[in-house]
Amino acid sequence: MVFFEIAIAITIITALAIYLIHPDLHSVVKSASDAIPNEIENKSGFTLFIQYILNNGFKVPLQMFILALIPVPFLYLINIFYTSILPGLLYGVAYTLDFQKGFAITIGSIPHLFAEVFALCLFASAIYPINLWIRNKIFHRENNSTFWFEIKLFLKRYILYVLPLIILAAFLETYVADWITNLMI
Repeated sequence: MVFFEIAIAITIITALAIYLIHPDLHSVVKSASDAIPNEIENKSGFTLFIQYILNNGFKVPLQMFILALIPVPFLYLINIFYTSILPGLLYGVAYTLDFQKGFAITIGSIPHLFAEVFALCLFASAIYPINLWIRNKIFHRENNSTFWFEIKLFLKRYILYVLPLIILAAFLETYVADWITNLMI
């Protein structure tokens, strides 16, 4: 839960900073659009839904898993914080350009944002024991389990909790976010 609270705080702080500082909006928008994976750009409908699942359900978790294998605590949180900064940039730019549209965009994307960030935070909590096991092994501390036990437990959590939330987030991002935003504009 702490990871989730920090991630949402990062989104809010980023949005406020962009709104209050008024940086060069062209460069901010270009930076944010450069961060969008090529597989997702120019897609729509079911294809976009599948691409979101592939990116956020497999590609990002794989990156986090690889970072968790490095015996540095919480290194795998980089992806969560990066995922939290991008909506903050979007919100800040949207509020700067048109406050009403910025509010509509924020309300429309909150369900997706919460589902996606919460899923990634659950993933981080699922890989934490693996990272801890590796650190304990390196520093010759007592481990009460085996590496394969931790991997099996991690996979169970990923399949039962994280992946369904990622699918829900992809659905919300693909179909619901624009619908809510358009209702409010």
